[in-house]
Amino acid sequence: MISAIVLAAGRATRFGTSKIVAPLWGTPLVRHVVDRLQRAGIDEAVVVAGEASEAIAHAVQGTGARVVVNRDPATGLSGSLRVGLRSVSPDADAILVALGDQPLIDASVVDGMIAAWRSLRGTIVVPVYNGERGNPVLFDRSLRPVLEALEGDRGARDLLADHGGAVYRFRVQAAAPKDVDTVDDLAGLERSVGAG
Repeated sequence: MISAIVLAAGRATRFGTSKIVAPLWGTPLVRHVVDRLQRAGIDEAVVVAGEASEAIAHAVQGTGARVVVNRDPATGLSGSLRVGLRSVSPDADAILVALGDQPLIDASVVDGMIAAWRSLRGTIVVPVYNGERGNPVLFDRSLRPVLEALEGDRGARDLLADHGGAVYRFRVQAAAPKDVDTVDDLAGLERSVGAG
C-alpha cells in the first residue's frame, strides 16, 4: 500500500488568500495535486489542512482523499508531516510526501519513483529534475519513526542529508513542477501551460 500526504496547511502570506484552493483552469490547486497522485496509483491520500480546512475538504470532495487539520501550523512543515503520518494507514508500505501548491506534478514521475522504490533502489526516492532535487519525495515505511521525530520548518531536508546512502535519485529530464507562492505565479502558470 502506498499512501500520500499532501501538505496544504501553509499560511500563504505571499499569496494574500488561501492559495491552496485558488483555481487553476477552474480547479483548485490542491485538487490538481490529489487527482494527479491518484492517476499515479496512490492507494490513499491524506491532505493536511490549516485554516482553510473546510474549503480544502470541498475542493477534494469525491476523490476519496481525507482531510485532516494541523491545528498549530506554526510548527511548520514538520508539524504538518506529523499530523499526516498519524492519519495515514499503519499498513502503508511507503509514504509519498507532496506539496499542495505544486498542481502540475507529473503522475508518470510518481509512477517511476514507486517503481524505483519497489525495486529496492533506495529507502528514500527523490526526483531530480534537470539536475535539481525536487518534490514529491517517497519514504519507505522503515523511516516513519524518523519522519515523526522531525522538527521545524525544514520538513525532510535534514533527513535526506543524514541518510544520503539510502537516497535514490530518480532522474527526470524536465523542469521541476512550479510552486504557486503568489498570484503572479498562478497567472504565469495559467499562461505558460495553456488550457490545462
